[in-house]
Amino acid sequence: MNRFRIGLAPLLLISLTLSCGPSSPPVTEVSIPAAGESSQAEILEAPRIPLGIDRKVLQSLVTNLDQDPDEEQILLLQDKANLSLPVTLQIADYDQARKTYYLAWEGAVLASASQPVFLTMEDLIGDHQQEVLVQGLNESGKSTLDVLRLVPPSGSLGLAYRTIFSKVSSGTIQIEHPLRPEDYSLGQNSNLSDPIIIEEPDPASKNPLATIRTTYSWLFQKGEYVSTNVEYYQKSLSGDTILEQLFSGDNAGLEGFLQGPWVKAVPEKTGFLILFFDTSAREINFATTRAQEVYRWETTSRSSRSSLYIVGSNDLINLIKLQISVSITAADSLEIVAQDNPAWTGTYQKLVPSAALVLARQGTQALSQEAPPSGLYKNDKGDEFDFQVPEIRLKLAGVSMVGSVAVFPLGKVTVMQIKVPNRPGIQGLSRAYAMVAKEERNTSRVVRTLRLQGGTLTSKGWISDQSDPLRLEQVEGTATNFRP
Repeated sequence: MNRFRIGLAPLLLISLTLSCGPSSPPVTEVSIPAAGESSQAEILEAPRIPLGIDRKVLQSLVTNLDQDPDEEQILLLQDKANLSLPVTLQIADYDQARKTYYLAWEGAVLASASQPVFLTMEDLIGDHQQEVLVQGLNESGKSTLDVLRLVPPSGSLGLAYRTIFSKVSSGTIQIEHPLRPEDYSLGQNSNLSDPIIIEEPDPASKNPLATIRTTYSWLFQKGEYVSTNVEYYQKSLSGDTILEQLFSGDNAGLEGFLQGPWVKAVPEKTGFLILFFDTSAREINFATTRAQEVYRWETTSRSSRSSLYIVGSNDLINLIKLQISVSITAADSLEIVAQDNPAWTGTYQKLVPSAALVLARQGTQALSQEAPPSGLYKNDKGDEFDFQVPEIRLKLAGVSMVGSVAVFPLGKVTVMQIKVPNRPGIQGLSRAYAMVAKEERNTSRVVRTLRLQGGTLTSKGWISDQSDPLRLEQVEGTATNFRP
Protein backbone atom coordinates (compact mmCIF):
# COMPACT_ATOMS: atom_id res chain seq x y z
CA MET A 1 0.00 0.00 0.00
CA ASN A 2 1.23 3.48 -0.78
CA ARG A 3 1.99 5.46 2.35
CA PHE A 4 1.81 9.09 3.30
CA ARG A 5 4.08 10.08 6.14
CA ILE A 6 3.69 12.90 8.59
CA GLY A 7 6.99 13.46 10.39
CA LEU A 8 8.20 17.02 10.75
CA ALA A 9 5.26 18.15 8.61
CA PRO A 10 2.48 17.06 6.24
CA LEU A 11 3.28 15.26 3.04
CA LEU A 12 4.37 17.00 -0.13
CA LEU A 13 3.09 14.91 -3.01
CA ILE A 14 5.31 14.54 -6.07
CA SER A 15 3.63 13.73 -9.31
CA LEU A 16 3.81 11.95 -12.62
CA THR A 17 5.16 13.34 -15.85
CA LEU A 18 2.71 15.80 -17.37
CA SER A 19 0.86 15.04 -20.57
CA CYS A 20 -1.33 17.81 -21.99
CA GLY A 21 -3.64 17.92 -24.94
CA PRO A 22 -7.18 17.25 -25.97
CA SER A 23 -6.64 13.51 -26.33
CA SER A 24 -4.12 10.81 -25.59
CA PRO A 25 -3.55 7.39 -27.15
CA PRO A 26 -4.04 4.23 -25.09
CA VAL A 27 -1.49 3.41 -22.43
CA THR A 28 0.39 0.19 -21.97
CA GLU A 29 1.84 -1.24 -18.82
CA VAL A 30 5.62 -1.54 -18.81
CA SER A 31 8.14 -2.00 -16.01
CA ILE A 32 11.05 0.31 -15.28
CA PRO A 33 14.14 -1.49 -13.97
CA ALA A 34 16.07 -0.05 -11.07
CA ALA A 35 19.55 -1.41 -10.46
CA GLY A 36 18.95 -4.11 -13.02
CA GLU A 37 15.40 -5.19 -12.25
CA SER A 38 12.19 -3.96 -10.70
CA SER A 39 8.99 -5.79 -9.90
CA GLN A 40 6.89 -2.62 -9.74
CA ALA A 41 4.89 -1.77 -12.86
CA GLU A 42 4.25 1.78 -14.02
CA ILE A 43 1.71 3.13 -16.46
CA LEU A 44 3.48 4.71 -19.42
CA GLU A 45 2.11 5.99 -22.69
CA ALA A 46 2.10 3.31 -25.36
CA PRO A 47 4.67 3.60 -28.17
CA ARG A 48 3.20 5.41 -31.15
CA ILE A 49 5.36 3.40 -33.55
CA PRO A 50 5.82 -0.39 -33.86
CA LEU A 51 8.62 -1.91 -31.78
CA GLY A 52 10.55 -5.08 -32.38
CA ILE A 53 9.76 -8.03 -30.13
CA ASP A 54 13.30 -7.76 -28.74
CA ARG A 55 12.74 -4.18 -27.49
CA LYS A 56 11.22 -3.01 -24.21
CA VAL A 57 10.23 0.54 -23.28
CA LEU A 58 12.11 2.01 -20.31
CA GLN A 59 10.76 5.55 -20.51
CA SER A 60 8.66 7.63 -22.86
CA LEU A 61 8.09 11.35 -23.23
CA VAL A 62 5.54 13.13 -25.41
CA THR A 63 6.42 16.73 -26.31
CA ASN A 64 6.66 19.12 -29.26
CA LEU A 65 10.22 18.99 -30.56
CA ASP A 66 9.85 21.21 -33.63
CA GLN A 67 7.69 24.03 -34.96
CA ASP A 68 4.78 21.98 -36.30
CA PRO A 69 1.55 21.66 -34.28
CA ASP A 70 1.88 17.91 -33.72
CA GLU A 71 3.60 16.33 -30.74
CA GLU A 72 6.50 13.91 -31.09
CA GLN A 73 7.32 10.96 -28.83
CA ILE A 74 10.73 10.07 -27.40
CA LEU A 75 11.34 6.45 -26.40
CA LEU A 76 14.15 4.91 -24.35
CA LEU A 77 14.45 1.22 -25.20
CA GLN A 78 16.41 -1.74 -23.87
CA ASP A 79 17.38 -4.97 -25.57
CA LYS A 80 15.50 -7.78 -23.83
CA ALA A 81 18.19 -10.32 -24.69
CA ASN A 82 21.08 -8.28 -23.29
CA LEU A 83 20.29 -5.72 -20.57
CA SER A 84 23.91 -4.59 -20.40
CA LEU A 85 23.73 -3.05 -23.87
CA PRO A 86 23.48 0.75 -24.08
CA VAL A 87 20.04 2.31 -24.20
CA THR A 88 18.54 3.01 -27.61
CA LEU A 89 16.76 6.32 -28.18
CA GLN A 90 14.01 6.57 -30.79
CA ILE A 91 11.96 9.60 -31.85
CA ALA A 92 8.54 9.19 -33.43
CA ASP A 93 7.23 12.02 -35.61
CA TYR A 94 3.76 12.54 -37.04
CA ASP A 95 3.17 12.39 -40.79
CA GLN A 96 0.30 14.73 -41.64
CA ALA A 97 -0.15 13.26 -45.13
CA ARG A 98 -0.48 9.64 -43.95
CA LYS A 99 -2.06 10.53 -40.58
CA THR A 100 0.27 8.24 -38.68
CA TYR A 101 3.46 8.23 -36.61
CA TYR A 102 6.74 6.96 -38.03
CA LEU A 103 10.30 6.41 -36.80
CA ALA A 104 12.07 9.70 -37.59
CA TRP A 105 15.40 9.15 -35.81
CA GLU A 106 17.27 6.49 -33.82
CA GLY A 107 20.53 6.52 -31.92
CA ALA A 108 22.38 4.95 -28.98
CA VAL A 109 23.49 6.61 -25.75
CA LEU A 110 26.12 5.66 -23.18
CA ALA A 111 23.82 4.62 -20.32
CA SER A 112 23.36 0.91 -19.72
CA ALA A 113 19.81 -0.41 -19.82
CA SER A 114 20.52 -2.49 -16.68
CA GLN A 115 21.10 0.67 -14.60
CA PRO A 116 18.78 3.56 -13.63
CA VAL A 117 18.41 5.95 -16.57
CA PHE A 118 16.71 9.35 -16.83
CA LEU A 119 15.22 11.15 -19.83
CA THR A 120 14.65 14.91 -19.61
CA MET A 121 14.33 17.99 -21.82
CA GLU A 122 16.19 21.24 -21.09
CA ASP A 123 17.18 24.41 -22.91
CA LEU A 124 20.93 24.23 -22.31
CA ILE A 125 22.04 26.56 -25.10
CA GLY A 126 19.84 29.56 -24.34
CA ASP A 127 17.90 29.79 -27.61
CA HIS A 128 14.55 28.48 -26.29
CA GLN A 129 15.13 25.09 -27.96
CA GLN A 130 14.87 22.02 -25.76
CA GLU A 131 17.78 19.56 -25.89
CA VAL A 132 17.25 15.86 -25.16
CA LEU A 133 19.23 14.70 -22.11
CA VAL A 134 19.82 11.06 -21.17
CA GLN A 135 21.65 10.55 -17.88
CA GLY A 136 22.51 7.27 -16.22
CA LEU A 137 25.27 4.78 -15.41
CA ASN A 138 27.24 2.45 -17.62
CA GLU A 139 27.70 -1.23 -16.85
CA SER A 140 30.70 -0.41 -14.60
CA GLY A 141 28.64 2.01 -12.51
CA LYS A 142 30.24 5.17 -13.92
CA SER A 143 28.13 8.29 -14.54
CA THR A 144 27.06 9.03 -18.11
CA LEU A 145 25.42 11.98 -19.83
CA ASP A 146 24.35 12.35 -23.46
CA VAL A 147 22.95 15.63 -24.82
CA LEU A 148 21.29 15.64 -28.24
CA ARG A 149 20.30 18.73 -30.22
CA LEU A 150 17.77 19.08 -33.02
CA VAL A 151 19.38 19.49 -36.44
CA PRO A 152 17.88 22.40 -38.44
CA PRO A 153 15.89 21.07 -41.43
CA SER A 154 17.80 21.17 -44.71
CA GLY A 155 16.58 19.92 -48.07
CA SER A 156 15.04 16.48 -47.73
CA LEU A 157 16.35 16.06 -44.20
CA GLY A 158 13.49 15.57 -41.75
CA LEU A 159 13.51 15.49 -37.96
CA ALA A 160 17.03 14.52 -36.87
CA TYR A 161 19.36 14.92 -33.89
CA ARG A 162 23.10 15.14 -33.36
CA THR A 163 25.08 14.50 -30.18
CA ILE A 164 26.61 17.69 -28.73
CA PHE A 165 27.89 16.13 -25.48
CA SER A 166 28.60 12.51 -24.54
CA LYS A 167 30.84 11.62 -21.61
CA VAL A 168 31.51 8.88 -19.05
CA SER A 169 32.97 9.85 -15.69
CA SER A 170 34.24 7.97 -12.65
CA GLY A 171 32.97 10.95 -10.62
CA THR A 172 29.95 13.18 -11.13
CA ILE A 173 28.48 15.00 -14.14
CA GLN A 174 26.43 18.07 -13.26
CA ILE A 175 24.76 20.84 -15.24
CA GLU A 176 25.03 24.35 -13.85
CA HIS A 177 22.18 26.77 -14.41
CA PRO A 178 23.43 30.37 -14.28
CA LEU A 179 20.87 33.17 -14.28
CA ARG A 180 20.09 34.31 -17.83
CA PRO A 181 18.76 37.72 -18.86
CA GLU A 182 15.03 37.69 -19.52
CA ASP A 183 15.49 38.79 -23.12
CA TYR A 184 17.99 36.14 -24.20
CA SER A 185 17.27 34.80 -27.67
CA LEU A 186 20.27 33.96 -29.88
CA GLY A 187 22.05 31.17 -28.07
CA GLN A 188 25.30 31.98 -29.93
CA ASN A 189 26.86 33.56 -26.85
CA SER A 190 28.46 30.85 -24.69
CA ASN A 191 27.73 33.04 -21.64
CA LEU A 192 24.06 32.19 -22.09
CA SER A 193 24.56 28.43 -22.24
CA ASP A 194 24.55 26.12 -19.24
CA PRO A 195 28.04 24.72 -18.55
CA ILE A 196 28.49 21.02 -17.82
CA ILE A 197 30.86 20.19 -14.96
CA ILE A 198 32.65 16.88 -14.47
CA GLU A 199 34.35 16.30 -11.12
CA GLU A 200 36.35 13.09 -10.64
CA PRO A 201 39.29 11.79 -8.62
CA ASP A 202 42.76 12.75 -9.82
CA PRO A 203 44.25 9.44 -11.02
CA ALA A 204 47.78 10.82 -10.58
CA SER A 205 47.30 11.45 -6.84
CA LYS A 206 47.07 9.04 -3.91
CA ASN A 207 45.05 11.58 -1.94
CA PRO A 208 41.35 10.54 -2.07
CA LEU A 209 40.33 14.21 -1.99
CA ALA A 210 42.47 15.26 -4.98
CA THR A 211 39.95 16.25 -7.62
CA ILE A 212 39.89 17.29 -11.26
CA ARG A 213 37.12 19.69 -12.19
CA THR A 214 36.55 20.03 -15.95
CA THR A 215 34.16 22.62 -17.35
CA TYR A 216 32.53 22.05 -20.74
CA SER A 217 30.94 25.02 -22.52
CA TRP A 218 28.84 25.34 -25.64
CA LEU A 219 30.93 26.46 -28.63
CA PHE A 220 28.65 27.81 -31.35
CA GLN A 221 31.31 27.57 -34.05
CA LYS A 222 31.70 23.81 -33.51
CA GLY A 223 28.11 23.12 -32.59
CA GLU A 224 29.06 21.09 -29.53
CA TYR A 225 30.28 21.26 -25.93
CA VAL A 226 34.07 21.53 -25.57
CA SER A 227 36.40 21.56 -22.59
CA THR A 228 37.13 25.19 -21.64
CA ASN A 229 38.70 24.92 -18.18
CA VAL A 230 40.45 22.27 -16.07
CA GLU A 231 41.10 22.78 -12.35
CA TYR A 232 43.08 20.63 -9.95
CA TYR A 233 42.14 21.05 -6.32
CA GLN A 234 41.82 19.19 -3.05
CA LYS A 235 38.54 19.03 -1.19
CA SER A 236 38.80 20.25 2.38
CA LEU A 237 38.69 17.52 5.01
CA SER A 238 39.13 17.43 8.77
CA GLY A 239 39.90 14.28 10.70
CA ASP A 240 41.91 12.65 7.89
CA THR A 241 43.19 9.88 10.15
CA ILE A 242 39.69 8.92 11.29
CA LEU A 243 38.25 8.80 7.82
CA GLU A 244 41.17 7.23 5.93
CA GLN A 245 40.15 3.74 7.03
CA LEU A 246 36.57 4.44 5.97
CA PHE A 247 37.64 5.59 2.51
CA SER A 248 39.74 2.46 2.08
CA GLY A 249 36.70 0.26 2.73
CA ASP A 250 33.72 -0.75 0.62
CA ASN A 251 30.46 0.99 -0.22
CA ALA A 252 28.69 -0.56 2.77
CA GLY A 253 31.09 1.25 5.09
CA LEU A 254 30.36 4.62 3.50
CA GLU A 255 26.63 3.93 3.59
CA GLY A 256 26.90 3.09 7.28
CA PHE A 257 28.60 6.45 7.86
CA LEU A 258 25.60 8.21 6.28
CA GLN A 259 23.08 6.50 8.59
CA GLY A 260 20.93 8.94 10.53
CA PRO A 261 19.84 12.58 10.36
CA TRP A 262 21.77 15.48 8.79
CA VAL A 263 20.75 19.14 8.73
CA LYS A 264 21.56 21.61 5.96
CA ALA A 265 24.12 24.11 7.27
CA VAL A 266 22.42 27.12 5.63
CA PRO A 267 18.66 26.89 6.28
CA GLU A 268 16.24 27.48 3.43
CA LYS A 269 13.79 30.38 3.53
CA THR A 270 11.14 27.84 4.50
CA GLY A 271 13.20 26.69 7.50
CA PHE A 272 15.47 23.78 8.34
CA LEU A 273 16.05 20.99 5.84
CA ILE A 274 16.67 17.57 7.36
CA LEU A 275 18.18 14.70 5.35
CA PHE A 276 17.80 11.22 6.85
CA PHE A 277 19.55 8.11 5.49
CA ASP A 278 17.98 4.84 6.63
CA THR A 279 20.29 2.03 5.54
CA SER A 280 18.20 -0.77 7.04
CA ALA A 281 14.90 0.30 5.42
CA ARG A 282 16.78 1.49 2.29
CA GLU A 283 15.07 4.87 2.39
CA ILE A 284 16.18 8.51 2.04
CA ASN A 285 14.05 11.29 3.53
CA PHE A 286 14.11 15.03 2.89
CA ALA A 287 12.00 16.93 5.43
CA THR A 288 11.28 20.58 6.17
CA THR A 289 8.94 22.09 8.72
CA ARG A 290 6.24 21.94 6.05
CA ALA A 291 6.76 18.73 4.08
CA GLN A 292 8.52 15.40 3.88
CA GLU A 293 9.55 13.44 0.79
CA VAL A 294 10.46 9.76 1.04
CA TYR A 295 12.56 7.91 -1.55
CA ARG A 296 13.43 4.24 -1.91
CA TRP A 297 17.21 3.82 -1.93
CA GLU A 298 17.85 1.81 -5.10
CA THR A 299 21.46 2.11 -6.27
CA THR A 300 24.79 3.18 -4.80
CA SER A 301 27.78 3.80 -7.04
CA ARG A 302 31.26 4.74 -5.80
CA SER A 303 32.30 7.94 -7.59
CA SER A 304 35.53 8.42 -5.59
CA ARG A 305 37.13 7.13 -2.40
CA SER A 306 35.12 9.67 -0.40
CA SER A 307 32.01 10.03 -2.56
CA LEU A 308 28.91 8.09 -3.54
CA TYR A 309 26.40 8.56 -6.35
CA ILE A 310 22.96 7.50 -5.11
CA VAL A 311 19.82 6.85 -7.15
CA GLY A 312 16.35 6.36 -5.73
CA SER A 313 12.66 6.66 -6.59
CA ASN A 314 9.75 8.30 -4.85
CA ASP A 315 8.01 6.12 -2.28
CA LEU A 316 4.61 6.92 -3.80
CA ILE A 317 5.32 7.30 -7.52
CA ASN A 318 8.19 5.30 -8.99
CA LEU A 319 8.55 7.60 -12.01
CA ILE A 320 9.86 10.40 -9.77
CA LYS A 321 13.59 9.80 -9.40
CA LEU A 322 16.28 10.99 -6.99
CA GLN A 323 19.89 11.54 -8.10
CA ILE A 324 22.35 12.85 -5.51
CA SER A 325 26.12 12.97 -5.19
CA VAL A 326 27.29 12.60 -1.58
CA SER A 327 30.85 13.61 -0.62
CA ILE A 328 32.16 13.04 2.91
CA THR A 329 34.21 16.13 3.83
CA ALA A 330 34.60 15.65 7.58
CA ALA A 331 33.64 13.31 10.39
CA ASP A 332 30.43 15.33 10.79
CA SER A 333 29.99 16.98 7.39
CA LEU A 334 28.68 16.09 3.91
CA GLU A 335 28.50 17.89 0.59
CA ILE A 336 25.30 17.05 -1.31
CA VAL A 337 24.64 17.80 -4.98
CA ALA A 338 21.03 17.07 -5.97
CA GLN A 339 20.67 16.78 -9.73
CA ASP A 340 17.00 17.75 -10.03
CA ASN A 341 16.46 19.85 -6.90
CA PRO A 342 18.99 22.68 -6.36
CA ALA A 343 17.35 23.56 -3.02
CA TRP A 344 18.72 20.29 -1.61
CA THR A 345 22.30 21.00 -2.76
CA GLY A 346 24.69 22.22 -0.07
CA THR A 347 26.65 21.37 3.07
CA TYR A 348 25.02 19.16 5.71
CA GLN A 349 26.09 18.72 9.32
CA LYS A 350 25.54 15.60 11.40
CA LEU A 351 22.52 16.10 13.62
CA VAL A 352 23.25 15.03 17.18
CA PRO A 353 20.58 12.83 18.82
CA SER A 354 19.42 15.53 21.24
CA ALA A 355 18.81 18.03 18.44
CA ALA A 356 17.06 15.42 16.34
CA LEU A 357 14.77 14.60 19.25
CA VAL A 358 13.76 18.25 19.62
CA LEU A 359 12.97 18.63 15.91
CA ALA A 360 11.00 15.38 15.83
CA ARG A 361 9.16 16.04 19.10
CA GLN A 362 5.83 15.97 17.30
CA GLY A 363 6.42 12.30 16.55
CA THR A 364 5.86 10.36 13.35
CA GLN A 365 2.51 9.16 12.14
CA ALA A 366 1.85 6.80 9.29
CA LEU A 367 -1.19 7.63 7.20
CA SER A 368 -2.76 5.25 4.73
CA GLN A 369 -3.84 6.77 1.47
CA GLU A 370 -7.61 6.75 1.02
CA ALA A 371 -9.19 5.85 -2.29
CA PRO A 372 -9.89 8.97 -4.39
CA PRO A 373 -13.24 9.39 -6.14
CA SER A 374 -13.70 7.51 -9.41
CA GLY A 375 -14.81 8.72 -12.80
CA LEU A 376 -15.70 12.13 -14.21
CA TYR A 377 -16.92 15.05 -12.09
CA LYS A 378 -17.72 18.42 -13.66
CA ASN A 379 -19.65 21.67 -13.26
CA ASP A 380 -21.46 24.15 -15.49
CA LYS A 381 -18.34 26.35 -15.71
CA GLY A 382 -16.52 23.74 -17.79
CA ASP A 383 -14.26 22.48 -14.99
CA GLU A 384 -13.63 18.72 -15.10
CA PHE A 385 -11.94 16.31 -12.69
CA ASP A 386 -11.64 12.85 -14.26
CA PHE A 387 -10.26 10.43 -11.65
CA GLN A 388 -8.31 7.57 -13.28
CA VAL A 389 -6.17 6.39 -10.38
CA PRO A 390 -3.27 6.98 -9.99
CA GLU A 391 -3.78 9.78 -12.52
CA ILE A 392 -6.23 12.64 -12.61
CA ARG A 393 -7.19 14.39 -15.85
CA LEU A 394 -8.13 18.01 -15.27
CA LYS A 395 -9.72 20.77 -17.27
CA LEU A 396 -9.51 24.12 -15.49
CA ALA A 397 -10.23 27.42 -17.26
CA GLY A 398 -10.15 25.54 -20.57
CA VAL A 399 -6.67 24.06 -20.01
CA SER A 400 -6.29 20.26 -20.03
CA MET A 401 -3.71 18.66 -17.74
CA VAL A 402 -2.75 15.26 -16.40
CA GLY A 403 -1.22 14.81 -12.95
CA SER A 404 -1.44 12.68 -9.84
CA VAL A 405 -3.88 12.72 -6.96
CA ALA A 406 -3.81 11.59 -3.34
CA VAL A 407 -6.49 11.66 -0.65
CA PHE A 408 -5.63 11.42 3.04
CA PRO A 409 -7.07 12.51 6.41
CA LEU A 410 -5.33 15.38 8.16
CA GLY A 411 -6.78 16.54 11.45
CA LYS A 412 -10.45 17.33 10.99
CA VAL A 413 -10.37 17.53 7.19
CA THR A 414 -9.89 15.13 4.32
CA VAL A 415 -7.22 16.53 2.01
CA MET A 416 -7.17 15.94 -1.73
CA GLN A 417 -3.72 16.85 -3.04
CA ILE A 418 -3.18 17.29 -6.78
CA LYS A 419 0.19 17.81 -8.44
CA VAL A 420 0.84 18.51 -12.12
CA PRO A 421 4.56 18.96 -12.87
CA ASN A 422 5.96 21.68 -15.11
CA ARG A 423 6.39 20.92 -18.77
CA PRO A 424 8.46 22.99 -21.22
CA GLY A 425 6.43 26.10 -21.91
CA ILE A 426 3.57 25.05 -19.63
CA GLN A 427 3.22 25.94 -15.96
CA GLY A 428 2.50 23.09 -13.56
CA LEU A 429 -0.08 22.97 -10.80
CA SER A 430 -0.03 22.14 -7.09
CA ARG A 431 -3.27 22.25 -5.09
CA ALA A 432 -4.34 21.00 -1.66
CA TYR A 433 -8.13 20.91 -1.30
CA ALA A 434 -10.27 20.12 1.71
CA MET A 435 -12.69 17.62 0.21
CA VAL A 436 -16.29 16.95 1.23
CA ALA A 437 -17.96 14.17 -0.76
CA LYS A 438 -21.69 13.42 -0.72
CA GLU A 439 -23.94 10.95 -2.51
CA GLU A 440 -27.71 11.08 -3.05
CA ARG A 441 -29.75 8.21 -4.50
CA ASN A 442 -33.28 7.88 -5.77
CA THR A 443 -35.07 5.46 -8.04
CA SER A 444 -33.82 7.03 -11.27
CA ARG A 445 -30.32 8.25 -10.61
CA VAL A 446 -27.32 8.63 -8.31
CA VAL A 447 -25.85 12.09 -7.78
CA ARG A 448 -22.37 12.41 -6.28
CA THR A 449 -21.01 15.83 -5.38
CA LEU A 450 -17.57 17.09 -4.41
CA ARG A 451 -16.95 20.34 -2.56
CA LEU A 452 -13.28 21.30 -2.88
CA GLN A 453 -12.02 24.21 -0.79
CA GLY A 454 -8.57 25.46 -1.80
CA GLY A 455 -5.86 25.77 0.83
CA THR A 456 -2.27 25.03 1.80
CA LEU A 457 -0.47 22.39 3.83
CA THR A 458 1.54 23.78 6.76
CA SER A 459 3.23 22.42 9.86
CA LYS A 460 -0.07 23.10 11.67
CA GLY A 461 -2.10 21.16 9.14
CA TRP A 462 -4.33 22.26 6.27
CA ILE A 463 -5.28 25.97 6.16
CA SER A 464 -7.98 27.41 3.90
CA ASP A 465 -7.01 30.12 1.40
CA GLN A 466 -10.53 31.61 1.69
CA SER A 467 -11.17 31.25 -2.04
CA ASP A 468 -14.55 30.25 -3.48
CA PRO A 469 -14.87 26.47 -3.29
CA LEU A 470 -15.23 24.30 -6.38
CA ARG A 471 -18.46 22.32 -6.61
CA LEU A 472 -18.41 19.35 -8.96
CA GLU A 473 -21.04 16.75 -9.76
CA GLN A 474 -21.25 13.23 -11.17
CA VAL A 475 -24.65 11.93 -12.27
CA GLU A 476 -25.55 8.32 -12.99
CA GLY A 477 -28.89 7.66 -14.64
CA THR A 478 -31.07 9.24 -17.31
CA ALA A 479 -31.04 12.80 -15.99
CA THR A 480 -28.12 15.14 -16.60
CA ASN A 481 -27.92 18.44 -14.80
CA PHE A 482 -25.40 20.51 -12.88
CA ARG A 483 -25.67 22.13 -9.53
CA PRO A 484 -24.03 25.50 -8.92
